[in-house]
Amino acid sequence: VLKQHLENEMVRFLIQAEHTGKHTPLPSTSYLQGFWQDNPALPETIKDFPLGYHEVMDKLYHEEHVLVREVPGPNEMVYFVLQESKFSSIYEYQEGVYSLLLLIAGIVVMASVLVALVIARMWAKPVTDLAQDVSEGLNMGGVYSGYQRRDEIGVLSRAFADLVQQLKKLLVNEKSFTRYASHQMRTPLAVIRNSLSVLRLPSISEEKRQRSLQRIECACDEAERIVELFLWLGREEEVALEPVFIAPLLQETLANFKPLIAGQSIDIRLQGDPNVQVLALPSLVSVVLDNLLRNGISYGRDYLQVEFSTSNLCMTNPVWEEAKDVDQYGHGLEIVRRVCQRLDWQLQVSESEGVFQVCIGFAEHKG
Repeated sequence: VLKQHLENEMVRFLIQAEHTGKHTPLPSTSYLQGFWQDNPALPETIKDFPLGYHEVMDKLYHEEHVLVREVPGPNEMVYFVLQESKFSSIYEYQEGVYSLLLLIAGIVVMASVLVALVIARMWAKPVTDLAQDVSEGLNMGGVYSGYQRRDEIGVLSRAFADLVQQLKKLLVNEKSFTRYASHQMRTPLAVIRNSLSVLRLPSISEEKRQRSLQRIECACDEAERIVELFLWLGREEEVALEPVFIAPLLQETLANFKPLIAGQSIDIRLQGDPNVQVLALPSLVSVVLDNLLRNGISYGRDYLQVEFSTSNLCMTNPVWEEAKDVDQYGHGLEIVRRVCQRLDWQLQVSESEGVFQVCIGFAEHKG
């Protein structure tokens, strides 16, 4: 830059010297000085410099830039000397400028950090609001912050809402399943307790004693079957299935419910081929039939119609007005539902005009 500046000054001087010769005024500023070769003020250090551009150090170690040219008119040498330290006053304020630049850089960095924090909080606020709503619990009606938004926050909010609803439903089902399981175990335990009370009587006939022992044995078999069912439902591995006749298990289950059938005055109607078989476990089919028949007899009236074939099993009966609540009538139905899910059976429950119907579609097993 300095060399070019010197060249430009020299060109202007030479153009003017073509007309005025040695009378052309030489530059004389705080940073640029011009000398003719015969000028006594010409520094000795540069007097012998050849034509061209030169850089030297003065006594104070300041860099000087010297440009030597020959003026055609007078045929004399002219020297332009530029002192770099005086060319720009920036050197006088170098330390101050550095400090100012560092201060400005620090302010810019701090301002950038603050702006970034503000923007980050603005962007993160929908996420934090959503996280706070979710952390407050599941009893919020399934609607969270940002539910109506059309961006990713809205998608996330609706996904959380759906997940919470599924968890609620799962929790309710598990509580119901636990309640139904307790109900299933309570029945054989009550039979055993009553039979033990009879056996403790001081004057008991041999016939009553044998009957009580038989009832205890049947209740133990039922409890074992229920425990086996729950263990099977809790296992993930597949269990080897076997052909099971439905008709004998129906007759056996109905025989156990004779006192209940007599007390409810219900007409039991069976319709189906005695040779019908399904692939399952006898204990599982017994539990399914026990729950369905118990519900039909306990909450039904007039009749209970049971139809079975190789493809399905249906139980139909009218119900009392106060028994139309599905949860009340379906006491134990959740266990039947779990069994059907594991066996890949289709369970359908419906109620129309006071008539309740439960149908199970058996899966087709090949091989």
